[in-house]
This record gives sequence, structure tokens and C-alpha cells, in this order.
Amino acid sequence: MKTHPKKQHHAAAPADTVLYTVLSPDGLPLTPDPFTSPAQARAFIRRWCRSYRQQGYYSSVDTGRIPLDILPRCLEIVALPPA
Repeated sequence: MKTHPKKQHHAAAPADTVLYTVLSPDGLPLTPDPFTSPAQARAFIRRWCRSYRQQGYYSSVDTGRIPLDILPRCLEIVALPPA
């Protein structure tokens, strides 16, 4: 069964596979399901940051308004321990 290209990070991974999550500037995960590679996480970050284009900034509880040109650097990709 093939997964939809935009849903690839939701595919089940083997138990020994390292998974990745993206944390917001406030330290919260941005998706409920982890990614299977850092490349998928980086692609998600690009899409997620573009969703704030109309607003022009991201509003963080901790730091206030974050300009879009630095927003990607304020996100963190974290490797999760194998299950």
C-alpha cells in the first residue's frame, strides 16, 4: 500500500528506526506523528513557515513576534529514541 506523498511522515517505521520531531519556538511538537528522516522534517518546516506568510510573523509565547526570515532557525529537529 502506497502512502500519499504529503503523508509519508505518518507511515509506520520499524521499531529500531530513529524518528524525528519538530519543536516550535516554545518547545512544543508541531505534529502529532514523527518524521522518518531529517529531510522530511526540513521539508515540513519550509511548508509550515510558509503558512505564516500572510500574517508576516509567528507569535511565540516566550519571545513574542518572530519574523519569518528567522523563523526556520527558531525551530528544532529532535531525534526521538527508538521505541
